[in-house]
Amino acid sequence: MKWQKSTIHYKRETFTHNNVLWQLIKTFLFAFILITCFCLYLIIMAIVAKINVNASEWYHAPIALAFFLRFSLINKIFAIILSCIFCVSIYRFRKKLVQYENFNEIKSIKNNAILTVIFSVVAILSLTLFINLMIVFINQNYYYIKRIHNLLIPIRIDEIKILEYSYIYLLRCGFYILLTVFIAKFIHDKRSMIKVLSLYLFVNFILMIIGTSFTFLEHTNFYNGMLTYWTTFSCGLLYPEIINDNFQWISSFNYNLKNTIYENNFIAYLPYFCSFIVLIILIKKVSWKSITISSNSY
Repeated sequence: MKWQKSTIHYKRETFTHNNVLWQLIKTFLFAFILITCFCLYLIIMAIVAKINVNASEWYHAPIALAFFLRFSLINKIFAIILSCIFCVSIYRFRKKLVQYENFNEIKSIKNNAILTVIFSVVAILSLTLFINLMIVFINQNYYYIKRIHNLLIPIRIDEIKILEYSYIYLLRCGFYILLTVFIAKFIHDKRSMIKVLSLYLFVNFILMIIGTSFTFLEHTNFYNGMLTYWTTFSCGLLYPEIINDNFQWISSFNYNLKNTIYENNFIAYLPYFCSFIVLIILIKKVSWKSITISSNSY
């Protein structure tokens, strides 16, 4: 990606495209260190699955954690923290650039810089996915643990699972990337940063409560399979993370569509496409909130 050359004089400093690159590195360094640690954690989970020869895709199984297959509190917390930190980093980067005179002349450089960050994140996550697929699918010698009888059943993970694992992993990661960019557009000062991120954390907490409450309702007299199913699916259309393949919690709801979704993760994560479309439209229509410092705004 080519950086547009421009020279901006502010105080006694010459602001060039190299300054933008340096500001970019300083501002996003901590965020990239964290996302690298997160990717290393995912790779370690794939290695653990290989060592333990456990092919289970249950919630806290290593394979499920390595590919974001199921709900995991650790993965969820990591993703939310990374999303918030990148939002703060984007705000700090915009704030640093707007402090220079004639800021309008370097807006294109700013846009290229943010795109560089997004593409770098996508590259890191994609590389992690490729490494995990190589670890899990080469030289297979797995067993599946049958929970009822605690039996170890030899199993080979079909190659079609490469598509399924990649599909779910990329959908989850892509959703959080789009959501982060959308949220970052509303942050223009410290007060708005606190408000927006607090609301973001609160909404995530409430949705996690809604999702996990279905587990407890199933063991009470108030449980209604059909109501729970459609509540989960409807909420998932609005915010797909609430699903997290939670349809398997609805074990007493004998409904063909539920069984189909439980068996086929391609269908289970269909709501992500709705959210993708909505987020892309919102990102295009919602403008960045202006940061005003001195006489410059962005």
